[in-house]
Amino acid sequence: MPIVITIITIIIRFLTDKQCFWPSNEMVFTLTFIYALVFELVLPALSNTYTADYFDILAYGAGLLLYFTTISHGENTKSNLQPKKIIS
Repeated sequence: MPIVITIITIIIRFLTDKQCFWPSNEMVFTLTFIYALVFELVLPALSNTYTADYFDILAYGAGLLLYFTTISHGENTKSNLQPKKIIS
């Protein structure tokens, strides 16, 4: 999860021109939940190409803890994402 969250952070910074953007804790938890849901429940149900490995959910949780202990800016509880201003 640290790699995925970092890539998403870089994309958001690029798209919004907010170089100081850091995802909120809620955003990180939601992303991890959706990631686990899609890759461990939805895709395996739709195709035999994917397999559900519930230990991966534990790995997503471990990655989440790793993110919070190494990358996250602890006091950041609200996202500072603001929409780009379009010519007004």
